[in-house]
Amino acid sequence: MIDTFSGIDAELLQAFRDPAGFAAGNLSAADSDQLLAAAERHGVAALLAARLADAPPSPLLDRLRDSARGDAVWELGHRRALLDALSSLAAAGVEPVLFKGTALAYSLYPNPVLRTRGDTDLIVPQHERARVTAVLQGCGFSPALAVPSYQTSFARPGPDDSQVLDVHWQINNSEVLSRLFTYQELRAEAESLPALAPDALAVSPVHALLLACMHPGTHLHNFVCSDTVGRKLICMEYPSHTAFFCII
Repeated sequence: MIDTFSGIDAELLQAFRDPAGFAAGNLSAADSDQLLAAAERHGVAALLAARLADAPPSPLLDRLRDSARGDAVWELGHRRALLDALSSLAAAGVEPVLFKGTALAYSLYPNPVLRTRGDTDLIVPQHERARVTAVLQGCGFSPALAVPSYQTSFARPGPDDSQVLDVHWQINNSEVLSRLFTYQELRAEAESLPALAPDALAVSPVHALLLACMHPGTHLHNFVCSDTVGRKLICMEYPSHTAFFCII
């Protein structure tokens, strides 16, 4: 896997692969800047800070921890907004199913801060679209203006940044891929997400992996680590403790 990467991305993967042998203190200022930029670009700065927790002090580690603290602040605000939305939807009789980043953050990771993301994706029945919109508006979210698609982004302003929910009526905006999994199929095998909330639901691990593999199909350029596509390289660890990298 590492042999397929070069330059700073190869260095980043090596740090994850062998944190004990990664000499962060020996990096030049320029190399530290590049490594931090790569970690933030791929959304793994907090994860790398945790991975290097036992490493000797270094300017790079200090900067990674600063980045992780910023992610922690975001997580607190986002979780508060998400819980407001989930409790309001539950009171209205709607059962959203979470998938992608937040579902993984609260199921696969020991701390959701380690799964950096910018929003939460969830799917609801298409016939509940009007009710979901009304409920979310009732707890402070506003739908974003967008081209017609199978999802609507809702944003709630916060003291530092807006918190965003991507509400899907179908699983994907591609006409072909949108029909691969219905809400009913995902709900039938959904699993509870107690780390987030007692009544929160997330797609099953099998569906999570299939959706992660399906997602790049909506893009013209399906390259790992492609800035054009804007995908993030995320290290996922399933209960088998087999670490692998997946675009999600």
